[in-house]
Amino acid sequence: MTQQERFQEALGYVDPALVEAADCPHRRRPLRLGRLALAAACLCAALLGTVWAAGLTGGFRLVEFFEGLRLEHGEECVYDGYTLWGGVAFTALEDLPQEVLDTAKANPASTVAVDVHSWSEAEEYFALDLPENEYLDGLIPSGFRSQLSSDQAGPTLLECQASYRSRQTPGLRVKVRMMAYTERMYRPDDELSISALFPEGTEFTTQGYTAASGLEALVTTVELPSDDPRGSRMARADFALSGVWYQVEASSRIEPDQALEAVEAVLEGFER
Repeated sequence: MTQQERFQEALGYVDPALVEAADCPHRRRPLRLGRLALAAACLCAALLGTVWAAGLTGGFRLVEFFEGLRLEHGEECVYDGYTLWGGVAFTALEDLPQEVLDTAKANPASTVAVDVHSWSEAEEYFALDLPENEYLDGLIPSGFRSQLSSDQAGPTLLECQASYRSRQTPGLRVKVRMMAYTERMYRPDDELSISALFPEGTEFTTQGYTAASGLEALVTTVELPSDDPRGSRMARADFALSGVWYQVEASSRIEPDQALEAVEAVLEGFER
């Protein structure tokens, strides 16, 4: 798979809201890269613009920052952002419950919703050991969805996404996404990656974060367009925990400065 194809495939792993926001970018602002990127070596990719690579905490092997990435999905658009490589422990098919295998067999080469509506139900349905989180337990659940992706031969991705509202902070919304990959996604010569794509010129900063428990993450603060329904700022954390990928996002239209504090509180709330 070429590097261009990797980024094309990465679109399938990105929050659809980010891709939607990236369509037809309407403003350009200078890109601020965080400490990890500033310390990185500069590489040139003729078709993809400029790429900076840096070693990373957070359970990932590597982070690559890029700017001027050109992709076509309907029409050509240009992105800035980063790609995270590695950190995945692939679940063996024999460790999955029969119900998961049967659902994949009945829905080959597709992604289907499954009847799972909480983290405890996800643990049971997918036979995963998911960590507790004291901070999330104190929020108001506002939505939960789960889906199973498969190829022609079996399940490939187990995914859950939970949404929350805050009792104390007006307008604060938190989203947690979990992605567990199976051995069907293992390729010895093609490492799995996940990308965050932002409209070209979007201002964002990154930094490493280590919670008291030792959990490490890449934390990103993104300045959003003035008309974005989430507010003027979004904070995001990416990390791999026990070989499972997680994304945490927070935003508030009323108190945008609380987004980063909320993401850090989620990270501190995970039990390892």
